[in-house]
Amino acid sequence: MRTRQVTLPIEAIIDLLKSLDAQTREEIFEEVFIECDTSAISIEEADALKTAMNEYELGETISWKSSL
Repeated sequence: MRTRQVTLPIEAIIDLLKSLDAQTREEIFEEVFIECDTSAISIEEADALKTAMNEYELGETISWKSSL
């Protein structure tokens, strides 16, 4: 795949994202930010996941809503 560098003001990118419907924005964010890792998790990662799930189940997490 051929790539090239393009310079855009961040405001233009933000305006573009705001102009899109929620589903399209979600698809873009998934494509850009979510990586799929199918390797086995380490013991440390498994422990961190257990801790996070326990905190979630106890309601000890903080909700985050995008302002876009």
